[in-house]
Amino acid sequence: MLKWNRPTKPEGFQAKADVETEKIRVQLESHTTKLKFNDKFWGGYKSHFVHAQRNKCGYCELGMSSYGDIDHYKPKSVVEEILTEGEENEDLFTVSGRTFKKSCQYGYWWLAYDWDNYLLSCTLCNQPWKRALFPLSAPRTKNPERVSQYPHKSPEISDRETPLLLNPYSDIDISLHLSYTEIGLIKPHNSSDHGRQTIITCGLDRPSLYQQRASIAQQAMKSINRFADADIGSGRERELVEDILDLGNEKSQFPGMVRVMFARYSGRFTWADLENYLN
Repeated sequence: MLKWNRPTKPEGFQAKADVETEKIRVQLESHTTKLKFNDKFWGGYKSHFVHAQRNKCGYCELGMSSYGDIDHYKPKSVVEEILTEGEENEDLFTVSGRTFKKSCQYGYWWLAYDWDNYLLSCTLCNQPWKRALFPLSAPRTKNPERVSQYPHKSPEISDRETPLLLNPYSDIDISLHLSYTEIGLIKPHNSSDHGRQTIITCGLDRPSLYQQRASIAQQAMKSINRFADADIGSGRERELVEDILDLGNEKSQFPGMVRVMFARYSGRFTWADLENYLN
């Protein structure tokens, strides 16, 4: 996962968003059982996030063609919980054995048209894996209506929550929560709950991803090890810096993984140090 800079909110967006949000507020006042959203609204702004994220999924970093979704980081409608994690079917990219249960009747509806709640996600991460999941550090408040099919109260604007799902647009240091082996396997760093829940929620340990990360991880690890052993200020060190920067470039495949690996294994430099090295 790579940290991205959120694209600038387009002129006129907020006025349109306010109109749509008010429609949801009216539905709530009428005690509707299921909220209806204008699903075409956020799709109209997809190009902004395609450009900002270099056409990569915000969760798994896979490059995309014409596919991909605008994901609501905090789910707009029903919030779900995982019953069983399931697994990816070999060579099919489909998921079996992954089951869910409803948790909250209404999600973070007031963020359905919030620019800061959007990110570009590949269809695989968004639909069969993340869906309407949003893990928190503390248990959700139980629903006082015991006969309800929803065991937890719906979130409210005033709630103070600590999300466990990593957000590529937040200021959080991804390397503190995720780690990659030299063959591209992903795991939580230091048993991070953020890392573990992000991997589970988005299926970041699915075999198809590991297979695509493997060769790049091996190449990165080789360059990082050679960089660590190179003489400081030597021509060889400079060449290796260029190699690693190229692997971790936003336009390359899995640059977030490369940067996390560098932070973990380089020993004496941060990624910012590496970017400043050639200057």
